[in-house]
Amino acid sequence: MAEETNLNETGYAAGRLIAFALKSAKPHRDSEYKQLIDRYIHDEPFAVGVDAVLEGMSLRILNETTQSLRAGLVLACTASASPFAPNIESHARGLNRDQQMAMGVIHLAVMSFYYPQVDDDDDDEFRSRSGTPSEIASEIREICEALQTAHQQDDSAGDEMPNQVRLAYEYYLSLQPAPTRAGYYGKTTQIGLVHHVLNELHRNGFLGLDGGDGPNTRYVSLPKYRIYVRRMSSHHLAQSVRKARRAMHGQTDANDAAVIQR
Repeated sequence: MAEETNLNETGYAAGRLIAFALKSAKPHRDSEYKQLIDRYIHDEPFAVGVDAVLEGMSLRILNETTQSLRAGLVLACTASASPFAPNIESHARGLNRDQQMAMGVIHLAVMSFYYPQVDDDDDDEFRSRSGTPSEIASEIREICEALQTAHQQDDSAGDEMPNQVRLAYEYYLSLQPAPTRAGYYGKTTQIGLVHHVLNELHRNGFLGLDGGDGPNTRYVSLPKYRIYVRRMSSHHLAQSVRKARRAMHGQTDANDAAVIQR
């Protein structure tokens, strides 16, 4: 009987922990969540049980260290068919095929923009870089121009670039950069597409707001997003975009290697 009671308590606690993580709760604002994370870190049988439940839900924890005491548990899907997988159709609703391809490059460039240059995820004093749709759209334009130049010069990185990436940056560069005279900045402009991506990242708990509105809204990265960015930084497309951004700022190859190794 005692064993059954203990099993029920463990199952309930595991469910509570996962529920907190799914709604992006903050440990410093909820003592129960903080206690459950601490239990996950130090109680191995409990952690094994939580991981087993997550596996059955096609989820896994990205930050199973004390880092989670600040950011909360960051969950990632392990299967595209998972009910918790990002709703791509919803994200791309109202976009044509060219715009959807361009959004891929925009996401990579936004990751590059917010890429943490120090091991800041456990640093309570860390202040994320902030950017507006206008500032980030301008930087993405320069990144796309750098990628285009690399391809035109038969650079090895450009030569290995998937055709879809080339089509994406070419389409982005073909868009009107700034809002129209009437102030319209919809998805037919560079700023409009970037604003759409930033707003989606904010809606999903990856970016926070730091004042302003519309195209002048300032977005900052949250710990959850920085953890995702670090995990994806080894992908060759993410590295290509970050390399183009660093070259754009005149950084050396030595710095390139150092950043990638971090």
